[in-house]
Amino acid sequence: MFKALKSIFVNDFCRKVIFMALMPMAALMGVPAHADDGHGTVNPNSIETAIQALRDGNARFVASQPTHPNQTKERLKDLADHGQTPLAAVLACSDSRVPIEEIFDMGFGDLFVIRAAGAVPGVDQVGSLEYAVAHLGVPVILVLSHTNCGAVSAAVSQANEPGALGQLLKKLSPAAIAVEGLEGAKKLQTAIELSAVIFREQLPLVSPVLGEAVKSGKLAIISGVYDIATGQVDFALPKEKPQAPTEPAEAVTLPAPAPEPVEAVTLPAPAPDFSSQAETTPVPEPVSQGGYTPEAGGPESE
Repeated sequence: MFKALKSIFVNDFCRKVIFMALMPMAALMGVPAHADDGHGTVNPNSIETAIQALRDGNARFVASQPTHPNQTKERLKDLADHGQTPLAAVLACSDSRVPIEEIFDMGFGDLFVIRAAGAVPGVDQVGSLEYAVAHLGVPVILVLSHTNCGAVSAAVSQANEPGALGQLLKKLSPAAIAVEGLEGAKKLQTAIELSAVIFREQLPLVSPVLGEAVKSGKLAIISGVYDIATGQVDFALPKEKPQAPTEPAEAVTLPAPAPEPVEAVTLPAPAPDFSSQAETTPVPEPVSQGGYTPEAGGPESE
């Protein structure tokens, strides 16, 4: 028994030593030292083919001619056996009227979807996008807003929401501030478009992973607005950062994540020195309230 256990221990130890020795070599060769959902495979999609696939898929959806690709049991097995290589990551609103794979006529394994109300990129959403780019080789990120967005509407109307929802709406405030000079439906629609553009521009600034991928030409970050009435995605949003129609212009830029509320990091005032006050501050005389005095009865008269 002892010899058998010794043999197992030695063999296991040797395997670990060999693995540790091969890790630096794998890194130098560009081979992943661990398996992820991509199974270490190279994403075959390019920026151009990914964007075109999104456009073509949405065109089929709008024309009521979807092909419903990659929705078979064989596709499921292939993904389970060989891993995923999605052609794009989509940061979209959580709105139930915006089913991402459906509106782009895609199937299993085609899109890496991250959702939050208003398509707001919080820390979890940004981390998920970093995973898609760094580990799955996704060449395109689409920031997708949609018409009649309730979250953007709440930000534009300056709704006072408590808790985490209130913090989320604050991240939409740059777009809301930028449209203060507009009226009616145009005000909300412009804010929706601006939010997609602002978040598109924000992502490579707040994430070194995404910023480096864009700089190296491996990643393109685009934006669009989905029309919930027609099903069409408008990709023709401004290519550059928008200028606010009202001053100040910096209201539409978001170079860094919003800081935590000031009160959350403000230290409390020093505690008062009651001992010194007892020496210098005279005790006030009892004041009669409603006919009650210590002399008239009560705890102090006993």
